Amino acid sequence: MASSYVLGSTVVVPLQITEGGIAFTENASPTIVKIISPDNTFLVTDASMTAVDQAYGVYSYSFTPDTVGNYIVIITYEVDSQTYTTMEHVIIGTGTAIAIAPRAVAR
Repeated sequence: MASSYVLGSTVVVPLQITEGGIAFTENASPTIVKIISPDNTFLVTDASMTAVDQAYGVYSYSFTPDTVGNYIVIITYEVDSQTYTTMEHVIIGTGTAIAIAPRAVAR
């Protein structure tokens, strides 16, 4: 599922590393291999992700896109000498972000 942001927003790419459904708490050194922009250029290559909560195997990487469109983020990490790859899809649009609180409706 893609994440959507408004142009000018800081995009946060999260990653949780698990092994058999359990958080992998050792350093897996996740790396952003590349961020591919809408015009197929590479915004970032070989950038380290930041540990957010090592006890839960959670990492993140932040960037601010300057163009509207679809971005692909390719991430690699290593668990028990095995390299894994995953991908995130980010959509950047124009306009404003609006948060609407859910409400109960009596019937």
